[in-house]
Amino acid sequence: MEVLRSNFEEKLPVIEQAMLEADFIAIDTEFTGLTTPDIQFQNIDDIETRYSKLKSCVQEFTIIQYGVCAFKRNPETGDFMAKPFNFYIFGADTNEVYSRRIFSATPSSLSFLRSNKFDFNKLIEEGIPFYNFTEENSMFQSNQGTSVLNRRTLIKESTLTKSGKSFLEYNRNCIKKWLQSNTETPLVVQVNSNFYKRLIYQEAQDAKYNGFLQASQRDSKHIEITRIKEEDKRKKAANAPKLNFRAVIELIKKANCPVVAHNAAFDILHTVDQFWQYLPNHIEEFKKVANDMWPNIVDTKYLAEYHPSLRVSRPTYCLILIIFSHALIQAGQQVVMEQGFERYVGAENEVAHEAGYDAYMTGVIYLAFMAFIREKREEDENKAEKRKRDSFEEVAKVNTHKNASDSDESDVEVLAKKKSSMFMDKSVTPYYGRIFLMRSDVPYINLKGEETIEVLSYPNKFYLHNIPPGLTNSAIERLYPTIQPTAISW
Repeated sequence: MEVLRSNFEEKLPVIEQAMLEADFIAIDTEFTGLTTPDIQFQNIDDIETRYSKLKSCVQEFTIIQYGVCAFKRNPETGDFMAKPFNFYIFGADTNEVYSRRIFSATPSSLSFLRSNKFDFNKLIEEGIPFYNFTEENSMFQSNQGTSVLNRRTLIKESTLTKSGKSFLEYNRNCIKKWLQSNTETPLVVQVNSNFYKRLIYQEAQDAKYNGFLQASQRDSKHIEITRIKEEDKRKKAANAPKLNFRAVIELIKKANCPVVAHNAAFDILHTVDQFWQYLPNHIEEFKKVANDMWPNIVDTKYLAEYHPSLRVSRPTYCLILIIFSHALIQAGQQVVMEQGFERYVGAENEVAHEAGYDAYMTGVIYLAFMAFIREKREEDENKAEKRKRDSFEEVAKVNTHKNASDSDESDVEVLAKKKSSMFMDKSVTPYYGRIFLMRSDVPYINLKGEETIEVLSYPNKFYLHNIPPGLTNSAIERLYPTIQPTAISW
C-alpha cells in the first residue's frame, strides 16, 4: 500500500491496526546518500570511532522512502499474512511549521534510485513531513509562524565566546534556582541580541528539563520562561503537527514486537536521527535511545553471520531466499499478501529497491530463518531425546507417561503457542539487539550491552606503532619489501 502526504492521515488507522496486530515488523529505507568523501571506515576503528563516523554520515543525508511490512500469522491456515506499506518522506516546510531543512545528496545515489524507477516528482509533491522529538520540543513562534531549531541552527557551546559562555552559565543557574523555588511566577531573562534570544530558546528545550519549560518572547529585550504542567504538556503534544511520519515509528514501538532490518546500521541510525531524536554524541547514549525506541531490533545480516544454525554454510543473499524459503514451505507455512495489499503481487521485477517491497522481502527472509532455526533445534532435541531414551529407557517411560497425563492441551493449541512464541524463543533472542558492522574488527553494535569481541589471529596483518612524523606509504613499503603487495590503513 502506497502512503503519501495526501492520504497519510486517512491511512493512519489502517497502519495502526496492522502494526498492533503484527507478530513482527520488517523495515527498509532508501537514502539520498551513504557516506561522505572525508569519512573512511577502517577495520581498526574502535566502536566509538565507528559510531562517530556513522553519525557524521547520517547527519549529511536523509531517508526519502521508508518501507514497513507487518506480518501476522493466520491461526486458521498457519500462513503468515503480509501488509507492506511504502512511504515517500520529504522534509519540506508546511503551512504549520517552518523547519528550514537542508537537502543534500550524492549523484550516484539519486542515479541508482532513478534507475530503479524512483519517482522524484512524487517525492517532492507527496512526501510526508517529519519532526523528531528534538525538533518538536524546540518549536517556537517566529515571524514566519512556528519555527524549528534544527541541527544547523543549533548553537554549539564550543563556539561560544567567553561572554557567551558566561551568559549561558549565569542563566542556567537562574533557571535552576527558579525551578527549586517551585514558584508559579515566570522567570524573565534579559536578552540584548537575537543570538542570545536563540540561546535561551535552545536552553529551555534541553532534554534535561524533560519538556516542562516553555520560552516565549515578552518584549524585544526579554524572554519569559514558564513551567508547563503535565496536563498542558499533554495538550501541547495533542496540538503537535498531525502530518508527521514519526507517528508510524511510534506505532511500531507500541506494537512491542521484533523489528527486522537487513544490514541495519544505516537504517537504525537514520531512523533514530530523523524521526526520534538527534543522534547523541556517544554510542552508549545511542544504545539507550535505540532501545527506548524499539526494544527488539533484529539484523538479519548479523543473524546469518553469527547464529550457529545459519552460519554453517554461507550462501549469497540471493540463494538465501531459495534455501531458507524451502524450510518455510517444509514447515507448512506460506507468506500471503493480505487483501488490499496486493500491489507487489506479480510485479517483483518492477518494484525491486522500492522500500516497501524490500521490507517485505526482509520479513520473508527473517521468517524463513526462524523456520530453519526451529527445524534444526527440533532435530537436535529429537536426537538428544533418542539418546536419552536409549540410555535411560525406564526413566524415559515414566517421564513420558507423566507428561501425557499432565497435559490437557490439544495438539492444535500447543502448535499455536509454539508458533506465536517462535520469534521470542530463547534460541534466537540472544542474537537480537545486535547491528552488523561491515569492514570492522568490531563486527557489531550490541544495543543490549558491551560488544564481546572474538580475538582472531591475522597472520597477514601488522600493526605499526611509534611511526615517525612524515613517514609515507611508499616509505613503509620500502621498509618491508618482502611483504608486498600491501594495503596500508592509517
